[in-house]
Amino acid sequence: MKKILSALLLIVISCSSLPTSETKKDNIHYKETALELYSKALLLKNEKKYTEAIALLTKASENTEQRDSIYYQMAECYFYQYNYEKAIEYADKAITANDSLDKPYILQYSVYMNLNQVADATQVLEKLLIKRPQLYRIRFNLASVYYSQTKQNLKARYHFLKIIEQSQYETIESYYKEQSYYFLGHIYYGFSEYKKAYQLFLKAYNENPDNYSMLYILGLLNLEKGDIKQATVYLSQYLERYPNDIKAILHVGRIYYIYEDMKALPVLRKAINHKSSEGTLAKMMYTEMLHNDDKALELAQKLRRMNSSLDMPYMALARIAMRNNDSSTAATNYYTAGVLLYQKHHYDAAISMFVNALHSDAAIHDAYVYLGQIYEDTDQFQLAIYYYTMAYTLKKNNDIMIRIGYIYTLLKDYTKAFEYFNMATSLDHANPDAYFFKGLALLQKSDYANAEDMFRKALKIKRAEPYYFYLASALDKQKKIHDTISVLQEAYNNDMKSARICNYLGYLYADNNMKLEESFVLINTALENEPTNGAYLDSLGWVYFKMGKYNDALPILIEASVELEMEGYTDAVVYEHIGDAYKAVQLHDKALEYWNKAYALDPKSDIQKKINAQ
Repeated sequence: MKKILSALLLIVISCSSLPTSETKKDNIHYKETALELYSKALLLKNEKKYTEAIALLTKASENTEQRDSIYYQMAECYFYQYNYEKAIEYADKAITANDSLDKPYILQYSVYMNLNQVADATQVLEKLLIKRPQLYRIRFNLASVYYSQTKQNLKARYHFLKIIEQSQYETIESYYKEQSYYFLGHIYYGFSEYKKAYQLFLKAYNENPDNYSMLYILGLLNLEKGDIKQATVYLSQYLERYPNDIKAILHVGRIYYIYEDMKALPVLRKAINHKSSEGTLAKMMYTEMLHNDDKALELAQKLRRMNSSLDMPYMALARIAMRNNDSSTAATNYYTAGVLLYQKHHYDAAISMFVNALHSDAAIHDAYVYLGQIYEDTDQFQLAIYYYTMAYTLKKNNDIMIRIGYIYTLLKDYTKAFEYFNMATSLDHANPDAYFFKGLALLQKSDYANAEDMFRKALKIKRAEPYYFYLASALDKQKKIHDTISVLQEAYNNDMKSARICNYLGYLYADNNMKLEESFVLINTALENEPTNGAYLDSLGWVYFKMGKYNDALPILIEASVELEMEGYTDAVVYEHIGDAYKAVQLHDKALEYWNKAYALDPKSDIQKKINAQ
């Protein structure tokens, strides 16, 4: 019985391998169906008999209207034969037959990548995602190619953000979400958007707390934004897992060293024998903390000669000088360390250095100025006024008086603000900043006509971009649109082509249906300088809208809202624009959703009318 079955099986196999559409059955010619031919072709393909498989698939395609899968299988056979031209041709035929089938696109992508035609490869995936936007794995692959191979970070950013957006309403694998946050963090860091980069890296870490390398990145970003204490938390956790990482050791040791915390000693001890500049730096801090002054002094002077931007050698020299009762040397080195720490935004540490410098020499004018600036930057306005006043007492400086007036503006104490601005003007009629900052105070008070007058006075003395920009703002608030545009055009023509001038002028053109092509160029110029600026992206979306390109406008306007939300800033105008774009593409429910968001932020009658009309 087994022999009979084997013989029958052999007959079936041998018959099925024949590239023909007809077989003889009971002396009657039997025409094989397309499905039977297709099935036989797949068996041949699995046996790597690609030429025979293609012959059967070709016959199968003649007998059916459902050719998408047949063409795809033919494309795959040609692909395995390295006949890339035919593979592309038949993948195209499969897509023509059914443009929602993903496999032909992926095959074409593989062909183009094999040929190193990356631009064609990415274009194929872009087309697929238009048809199948839910394919997040494909989107991630496309974004990764843009990021790592073509260095098109804006396109990579767009697709990584789309994956994050998709994860809000659909379950996707955690890996893709984590990696999207991770790559976005690197992209924003490359754009110098450190705050956004930090938020994204933190989200990547929260998505996968087992990725300990993220602790190091988070620690460095906290150092970048000046939060030394939080940096210590992350870097210490990282060191628990990677205790011999020399750079992490140095970062943590340095932080403890700044604050003269004895926890520095066991950390630095791990690095003092390291044969590198890091090891030398660790040894210097370690020996100074142990009061081995001769050795520490030698190392500090050596390191200062090697790299004058390092703050630690100056701290060491100051502390050694203090122990030797050399207050002049101590003051000089504390002051220099303070400046270097200020430049790194390490404000708490910088304050400590400047205060130490003033204890040694109370007449260091610039130390008071730096302390005033730090407290101004950190919104501690009363302390800023105190230190600026101390600086002014030592040296009568008109610019300091203007700074004090500006801080009173921020405190909305306009009487005191104008008192300082008027004093500054009376002392020096030719100082344009006195008029400019007074104009800012008037603008904040909504006294737009007088603000305009101050900005014009500043411009008569000196042509400067901020003077033009805020004059335009004062005119805009007075609804003097043509005057506003004229001022911005003058700034642009005077080669003050800053991103905000370009964006402001471009947006006004678009909003008033003027010079739309020129508007498009201006806004794109602004975005070349600040590609993730939410306000500029809104302008670009709005000019597309005014051009009637609603499908181009909508994703950019949504992108603008995402950027602004990441900055912690939501804008009613942007939400209103998104609502208008959704209405234009006949998605009325979405339009209503965004108009309601806009109305919640700014209950204007124009928005209410749009809501009521739905």
